[in-house]
Amino acid sequence: MYFWKIDEESIYCLINASEIRDMGYDIKELSSSHDLMGKFLDEIVKNSFKYIKWNTDNGIQTYIARALPAGQFLLTISCTFIDVAIDRDLDQIRSMTEAMNQKITRERIDKIYGMEGEEKERAFEALARDLHAICSGEEAEIREGDSFDADQAEEYQREASWERDLPRPEKTRKDRKQVYLFRYPSFRSLTAFCAGLGRKFILPSVLYRSGEDYVLEVTFPGGMRKDEVLYCVMAGEEYGGQVKIDKFDSNYLKEHGTKVIGEDAIRILQTLQ
Repeated sequence: MYFWKIDEESIYCLINASEIRDMGYDIKELSSSHDLMGKFLDEIVKNSFKYIKWNTDNGIQTYIARALPAGQFLLTISCTFIDVAIDRDLDQIRSMTEAMNQKITRERIDKIYGMEGEEKERAFEALARDLHAICSGEEAEIREGDSFDADQAEEYQREASWERDLPRPEKTRKDRKQVYLFRYPSFRSLTAFCAGLGRKFILPSVLYRSGEDYVLEVTFPGGMRKDEVLYCVMAGEEYGGQVKIDKFDSNYLKEHGTKVIGEDAIRILQTLQ
């Protein structure tokens, strides 16, 4: 069972089906009995106090239960009164609308229509990242019309403070893999990064908690194009992460970190957006 806070009155709980059974509950009965679900949620909330501090003075007002792969369930529990929650959502919608009008303009979209090839693909990806950043409430600076080319990649590698031992495609064996660690101090930034990757880059991944940070271990398969790897790395840092090639840290994480999601972490984290 793993908890993290959404805001002062709301939390996520990631729980395995086996843990639910160990608590003495049957999953099918929980889905059909309101009273039984209430009792179960009360136990979850009580258990959460061992790990995080949050305000439950109003009692449980809403909850959402999602079934995830590998026999896991994600519970969203909120003690916020519905009127207050709606007001917060309205504030967010107003902010999103104002940001949308500034960043996702008709002129920008029309400009992309007139592009071709790789230029069009990169411009569209930048537009999609900006749109996602607005919708997810990210406050990091959004660079309109970001583009990427080989010269920028080389310059980016020269300026980096950590090693980017990226193999060139023509020299990459199909069985050679690269493992990267994406470290985030904020869970919100982590989920935003995963959602921003889209379906194209749902890679083998494991999520750990290390101290106060969230560390996503991502395996890039052999033969993956160099520019695709670099795109993921740059996106990771754009969302506020610290990224580096793993040498020994995975072993340290396995011994000293807490495994939160054991497999397919990127796909699961995308469902949280």
